[in-house]
Amino acid sequence: MTDLFLINPSYIDYGRGKMSVWNFYSLLEIMPPLGITYVAASAINAGYNIRLIDMEAEAIQFDKLAEIIKKAGPKLVGISCTSPLFNTVVELSRI
Repeated sequence: MTDLFLINPSYIDYGRGKMSVWNFYSLLEIMPPLGITYVAASAINAGYNIRLIDMEAEAIQFDKLAEIIKKAGPKLVGISCTSPLFNTVVELSRI
């Protein structure tokens, strides 16, 4: 069983081809999600079993996320959030 399930959201909803922020994606340089990986590393060092999903790197569709989370059966879910992704994170948290 997964203790902690961490999500790095994507700027694009790959299932709908919708961008979270108008034309923002064209301005991005894809970078590793360091903040959430620091949280993951700390949790691992504390003895927790974690799963980290990078929706951008793995091109995961929003509607597939619920299925992935159910299979993992986590005790707690954490979602990384930057200001441009606020509305996306609110939508993801409803999932």
